[in-house]
Order: sequence, then C-alpha cells, then structure tokens
Amino acid sequence: PGLIMDLVACVSSTQPQETKNLAAIALSWLSGNPNCRRDIFDNRGLDPLVSLLLQPISDISERVLWSISNFAVDSNYQKSVVDSGAIFPVARFISPPVDSATYGSILSNTMKIILILSQNPGYHEALRDAGVVQGLQQCLTNSNKTIAVASQRALSMMGV
Repeated sequence: PGLIMDLVACVSSTQPQETKNLAAIALSWLSGNPNCRRDIFDNRGLDPLVSLLLQPISDISERVLWSISNFAVDSNYQKSVVDSGAIFPVARFISPPVDSATYGSILSNTMKIILILSQNPGYHEALRDAGVVQGLQQCLTNSNKTIAVASQRALSMMGV
C-alpha cells in the first residue's frame, strides 16, 4: 500500500510528465491484481489515471486504458469508473488518431471498457452522453471483425 500511495501521489503531482507517466505505468500493471486495484482505489488513484486520458494520445494512453479496463471488469469498481467521468475521455479513443502505432490495442481496451459497461442498463445514459453510440456505429464496419462484433453487441445491449 505504501508503494501504491507513492505512485498515486506522483501521478497527481507536478512532477515532469515523464515521471508521472512512469508512475502511471506502474499503477497500470498493479491494477491487474484485485488487491492492488483496491489499494489504488482506496488511495484515490482512479481520478489521476482518468486525467491522463485527457492528454493527447500517446504511449501512456494504452497503459491507462488497460488500467481503467481492469477497474471496469471488476464489478466492485464499475460505478466508480462511470462516476469518475472516465467514459468521456474513453469515448474519444473509439475514433482512430491520424497516426498511432498502438491504436489497435488502444481500441481493444476502449471496446472492452464500453462493452463491459454497456451490460449494465444503469450506465447506458452515461455512455450515450459521452458519444459512445456514434463511435460504436462507426466501428460496425471496422476491418477487425472482433471490434465490429463487439460494437454491435454493445449497441444491442444499449437498445440502439
């Protein structure tokens, strides 16, 4: 817990962006473990991770989305993911950037978050408000069939 508290503090600090990114990467890896995920949440680490998604798309985006998806998969934290405002910055990753070598994994993590949250009718309004429906509709013709099917499934669960 002390390490996690220090990493959360670093991500939330005025440290240079590279230092903050390294701390976020460490938190990302730790978020894969349920006990560490709880410690990250208890130390208010979700909000600083979400704030990193507001920056221009970069290598850190992939890791942060993976971390947010770990919280979304865990039913204990799904509501917190929605309440943190994560859906709005997550939604912008549905549309491909002009150039990003990591876009495939960014889109996969984005779809994972949206697909998980779309299973709960209580989150449909937040997903719609974030513009997820339009992005999912664009993904219906994605050349990656897994993305196209996931988009169709999420839209279907949302009643679209």
